[in-house]
Amino acid sequence: MGTLFSSQQCSNLLETKPKALPYELCMPSEDTIISYIGNAIQKLRSITKRLAVYISTDYDTPNLWLNLNANFPNIDFVTPKATYSNSTKLVEHNQRDPIIDLHLMANSNYFIGNCISSFTAFVSRMRKANSSLEKTTVFFGDHLLKPNHLLDEL
Repeated sequence: MGTLFSSQQCSNLLETKPKALPYELCMPSEDTIISYIGNAIQKLRSITKRLAVYISTDYDTPNLWLNLNANFPNIDFVTPKATYSNSTKLVEHNQRDPIIDLHLMANSNYFIGNCISSFTAFVSRMRKANSSLEKTTVFFGDHLLKPNHLLDEL
């Protein structure tokens, strides 16, 4: 399939139109998630010493939080459901509020989204509209959209 949900927002990343979207673009692996978060943390370390990473996801597995905390032991991870620090759930949140998710993602210093996601498309457009703010927006797996990586995976 050449497009899915809001994948058109990836089109500005494309040099050639793919026959099919790479699976990793649709459902990034934990390795991809960790790699992209690591790149963001590395870039943001020059700005601030204390970081918190907000993750708005439906992919909520204890294994992901353990892997993230193992790779980034001094970072607090905040999700709609809980806050984690050093592999420990510090606070459990009662309700998920999509409006708060949108606000946090639209105004963050660095945003990594899933370009297939309609939710991400809304955030990306909000960030582009406020482009005077020096904010970085990238998509998980965007490196796969380069011509030498395009394969028929789906």
